[in-house]
Amino acid sequence: MRFTRLAAGAVFLGAAAAQVHTDCQPLNRTDCPADPAFGTQHFFNFNSTPSYDLWETTVGSVDYNADTGAGFSVKKQGDSPTIRSKFYIFWGRYEISLKVAPGTGIISSLMLLSDDLDEIDIEFMGANATQITTNIFSKGDVDDHSYGKEHVMDGGNQDDYHTYVVDWTQERLEWSVNGKVIRTLAYNDAKNGDKYPQTPMRMNIGIWAGGDPTLAKGTIEWAGGETDYSKGPYTMFVKNIKIEDYTKGAKEYSYGDKTGHYGSIKVKEGNSTAFKNLNKPPPTTPVSAWNNMAPGAKIGIYAAIGAVSALAIGTLIYYYIRQRKLGAAEAKLADEKAAAERMELEQLRRDGIDPDGFREHGQDLGEKNIGMTPPGTAGNPFNHPDDSRPGSRHPTVPDVAFAGAAAGAVAGGHAPSHAVPGTPTSPHGPYANANAGFDFGVAPSPASHRQVFRTQSDMMPPHPSQSPVNGPARSATADPYRMGSPGPQQGYGINRMQSPMGQPGQSGYNTRQSPGPMQQQYGQQRTQSPGPGYSGGNQPAYRGHPGGGSQWN
Repeated sequence: MRFTRLAAGAVFLGAAAAQVHTDCQPLNRTDCPADPAFGTQHFFNFNSTPSYDLWETTVGSVDYNADTGAGFSVKKQGDSPTIRSKFYIFWGRYEISLKVAPGTGIISSLMLLSDDLDEIDIEFMGANATQITTNIFSKGDVDDHSYGKEHVMDGGNQDDYHTYVVDWTQERLEWSVNGKVIRTLAYNDAKNGDKYPQTPMRMNIGIWAGGDPTLAKGTIEWAGGETDYSKGPYTMFVKNIKIEDYTKGAKEYSYGDKTGHYGSIKVKEGNSTAFKNLNKPPPTTPVSAWNNMAPGAKIGIYAAIGAVSALAIGTLIYYYIRQRKLGAAEAKLADEKAAAERMELEQLRRDGIDPDGFREHGQDLGEKNIGMTPPGTAGNPFNHPDDSRPGSRHPTVPDVAFAGAAAGAVAGGHAPSHAVPGTPTSPHGPYANANAGFDFGVAPSPASHRQVFRTQSDMMPPHPSQSPVNGPARSATADPYRMGSPGPQQGYGINRMQSPMGQPGQSGYNTRQSPGPMQQQYGQQRTQSPGPGYSGGNQPAYRGHPGGGSQWN
């Protein structure tokens, strides 16, 4: 064909010329590799990229589209996209659905080509929408133009897809358009067969610009004129192609000699590579794998899924129950702790202790036994840190010793026989003249060094031996922050027996006795131990002393 002759002779068309070149010329060599046969028939749809095992792109790039098929475009100078099959047919047929590319100088081309360069062509001129060119070449003889013919196609070939067929046998070659044969070439009509294409061929599909300005003037004229790339791109579309190899069951084709005659072609039978690729099972999908699975295997899978599901559910249930138990145990411990704290607070209230008083002096529950006392008040349980605060009952009253029912014995110079050296009531030991005293659960008041002695109420029998008291006696006050000396040694109950005392200058005060009005401590009515001879108003009688009265007897 004219395209082949011109392309082979043009430097610019190196890519296009590659369409008619051969890697190994069997007319010159006997060691050329065998050609892989097709050996079957198949319909190829180009709505997606074809398998690389069957087709290859030799020049440029091809776009594949689900609607338009394979698109071969000339977008700029030098473009000539081409694909070709990787298999060969030895006598056969192809049927292709194609839409010709428009454009001056643009050539759409279909070609069957063999290793010894036998060739069967169909070409379409973009400059003429009704023209079709058919041609053959034998053994690469591109100077023989005697077998090319032009045909007129009614209705044109660029407006839509049309079907083009080449049917090639040992006896004749036939071209058809849309089911109508437009040319037949018999074997003997090609110089008694010497020019007749007769060796295994493979399919080539491509497009090129015969009107490129760099080509020879004669080539540009044949292509219909000079190509204007600015008006591109120029695209040929191929939807599908059906190819059939008339040598069924062939695996390979090889040349037996250098004659290039069909009689020298050796056919190796078997399943070809193309046949195997076309008939290999499709990739297994999960659905197809499941459908093809044996019933016993399905039952095993169901059982495994059930076991795993049961284990997962059991684990979740166990975890849920365990967490519930842990939560219940923690809640129980919290309830027990709250109950214990509540009982402790109730006990403190029964003992006449206000828990808020500990916080006021920086001491919380549990701290009274670790010796936390404000600086300067250690050892003096009767001094309060707020003795000089505004509103204190006795902000300026000097410290006096607490006097009880045994005050007279103490004044007589006899110390109690139960006094233990080293205690606040003993004149001997480290506590003598020291700031040490009793801790009754509240912070003591800062005071100067003084000696404080504890006395007993008249509810307790006096001890025969008492120690003298140096210094003035101190009276207890009704200050809500203090607690006086305890009564009978039976713990601190709600009703505490204290040694009442008055203040100097008050009615009923006597330094030899333990006078004092009845004290009332913040919400708790306390019964105090009056000194001898005292009859307080509305008070019960003590050890033979009648109740009532309001003065010392």
